[in-house]
Amino acid sequence: MDLAAVRAELPVLERLAYLNAGTMGPLPRRSAEATVAWTRRLLEEGRSSRALFEELLAMRERLRGEIAALLGTEADAIALTTATTDGCNIVLTGLGLGRLL
Repeated sequence: MDLAAVRAELPVLERLAYLNAGTMGPLPRRSAEATVAWTRRLLEEGRSSRALFEELLAMRERLRGEIAALLGTEADAIALTTATTDGCNIVLTGLGLGRLL
């Protein structure tokens, strides 16, 4: 891994250090560019077409497959959530620990 290339993707690191990136960590340059491009597309094409919905489903399945390959498992073993906290809460709820306090 080329750490200089990773740091180059995170321009904010030129002036700040992130010691906790679990919530609002530094945003990579390519993520910001993809977000702008996606937002522009939604603005111009709308957000309610069947084609867009099917594309999102296909993207989700590709992502699950790529993550599964990295982890050496099957795609159906991968759950995607909207945030790390959501994922942790799903796992903790699934453990059935009950009330802790």
